Amino acid sequence: MRKVSVEVLKEFLNQPLNRPALDALLAQTSAVELAVQLTDTPQADPEVVPLLLEALERALSFEDVRNSAASSEQLNGLIEQGLGSKDAQVRALVARQAGVFLSCGVGAPSSPSSPAALLGLRLVSVLSKLVMDEEISVAEAAEKALRGAAGARVVAPVAETNGVQSNGTVASSAAAAAGSSVAESLLSPEIFSELSNGLQKGRDETRIRLLSFFIGIGQRDQKAFAALRENGVYGEVLRIFKSDDLLLKLNSFELVEALGEFPAGASFLADEGVGPALAEDLADSMVDDLARQGIARTLSALVQQDSRLTAPLFEAANGAFPSTLVEFLKGSDSNPETISRKFTLVRCWASLMTRKDAQTLLSQNADLKGLDAEICGLAAHRSNAELSVAALDAWTKVLSEGEDVSDRLLQTLQERVTPMVLEVLRARPFPEYRRASYALMASLCSRFKFAAIAFVSSEDHKKILMDSLSDTEKNAKYAKYELLKILIRSHSVWMATVLSSEEMKMLEEYEREGPFFVPKGLFVQWVQIGSSCLPPPPPPPPF
Repeated sequence: MRKVSVEVLKEFLNQPLNRPALDALLAQTSAVELAVQLTDTPQADPEVVPLLLEALERALSFEDVRNSAASSEQLNGLIEQGLGSKDAQVRALVARQAGVFLSCGVGAPSSPSSPAALLGLRLVSVLSKLVMDEEISVAEAAEKALRGAAGARVVAPVAETNGVQSNGTVASSAAAAAGSSVAESLLSPEIFSELSNGLQKGRDETRIRLLSFFIGIGQRDQKAFAALRENGVYGEVLRIFKSDDLLLKLNSFELVEALGEFPAGASFLADEGVGPALAEDLADSMVDDLARQGIARTLSALVQQDSRLTAPLFEAANGAFPSTLVEFLKGSDSNPETISRKFTLVRCWASLMTRKDAQTLLSQNADLKGLDAEICGLAAHRSNAELSVAALDAWTKVLSEGEDVSDRLLQTLQERVTPMVLEVLRARPFPEYRRASYALMASLCSRFKFAAIAFVSSEDHKKILMDSLSDTEKNAKYAKYELLKILIRSHSVWMATVLSSEEMKMLEEYEREGPFFVPKGLFVQWVQIGSSCLPPPPPPPPF
C-alpha cells in the first residue's frame, strides 16, 4: 500500500484543482490508498491529518475517482473505520462524501447486485448514525448530506434484509430492482429503529436535531412524510411543544414553524389543532421575540394552507395574532430588532393575502387596513435593500399563489403597486432589485392588461425590454425572460399596435432564442471590435 509524503500532499494542495495536478497525485497513490493512509495516521499528528483530509476530498470531487473508489472491496472497511474514528474531522468527511456519492448516483438500482449499488444503502445507514453524532459539525454534515440526497435512488431493502416499506409490506426483488429514494430507505426497520431509538433516548439536542431532520426529509418526499406521520414522529414535535420544560418548548417553535412551511406539514398541524395553542403562546410574556416571530409566520402559513382556520386564528387568545402583526408594524427602520419584525410582517402578510377571507379580515382591522400600502412603501424603500426586495417578492407571492383579488386589492395594484414596480425597475438597475421587480411585473402582466400597457407604453421600460443585454446577472436575465414570454404570449395582439413591426420582430426573436439572446447585428459588431484589437498579421516571408 503506497503512502505519499507531506511534500507531495502540499504540492497537490498548493495548485489549482485541475486534472494535471490530480494525475500527478494519482501517479503516486489512489483515493483508497489516501483513505487507508488517513486511518493509519495517528490523530496526534497535527500536520498530516488535515493534509490527507483535504487531498482526499479534492480527489473525490472527480467522477472517475469516485467510481473507482466505489468499486473497491476495501471501501466498506474504510467507511467503518471512518465511522468509528475519534477524530470529528474524519467523521465529517465520511458524512460529506457519503452525501456526494449518493447524490452522484452511487447506489443507483440499475445493477442491484453490484458492489457499488449495495454501497448506496450502506451509505444511508452510515449517515443515519452520523446524524446522531454528539459533535454538532458532524451531525450537521450528515443531515445536510441526507437532505441533499433525499431524492436519489438506492437499492430497496429486500426480504432477506427485512426491508419494510412505508406501507409496512416487505419489498420484493422487483422492488429492489426498481429502487427506493434515500428518504424512503430511511424507513427500513434496521435504520428507522436506530433513528427512533435516538429520538426516544437521545439527549435533548439530539432529539431536536433528529426531528428537524425528519421534517426536512418529509418536506422533500411525500411518501416519507406519510410514513413518518403514521409512525408518530411528527407527534413527537407536538409532545415537545406541549412540554412544561420552557427551553424545550422554545426550541419546538422552530420545529412547528418548519412543519408549517409546506402543505403536508401545515395540514398535519391544522389536523392536530395546533393553531389556537400557538395563538395563546403569542400572548405569553415568557415567549421571546424571535419565537413570537416564528409563531406568527406559522399561523400565517396555516391560514394559507387552510382558509377555514382564518377566523378562528384571528379570534383566538383575544386576537393575539392580529395584535402581534400591529406590533410588528411599529418602530424605526433603523433598529435591527424592528427590521427583523418587519421581515416577519412582510412574510406573514404575503401568506395571509393569498386568501380572500384573510384579505377581508385585514381590511376590517382599523390598525391593519393600511398594511397593503405599508408593504408597497417598503418595496419602494431605499434604506434597506433586503427588506425592499422581500416586499417585492411578497407582492409576487400574493399574485402568483393567491385567489381572485378583491376590488379593494385590485385598486391598490393599479394605483400603487404598478407605478411602484415601474419606478423600481427604472431607478434601480441592480441584480436583486431587477430579479424581484421583473418577477412582480411578470405576475402583474399575467393577470392584468393595465400592467402590461403601463410597462410597454413607457419609453424607459420599452428600452429595458428591447435590450437583451440590460442585465448581466443570470437570475435577473431569467426573470426578465419570463416577463417577455408573458408579454409575447398574452399581449402580442395589442402590443403590435403600439410597437413597430421591427420592434415586435426583435422581441419575438428574443422570446424564441431564450434569456441569453444576443442580437445578430450586435454580435457582428463584437466580432469586428475584437478583430480590430488583434495585432496585425506578420508580413509574408521574402521569396
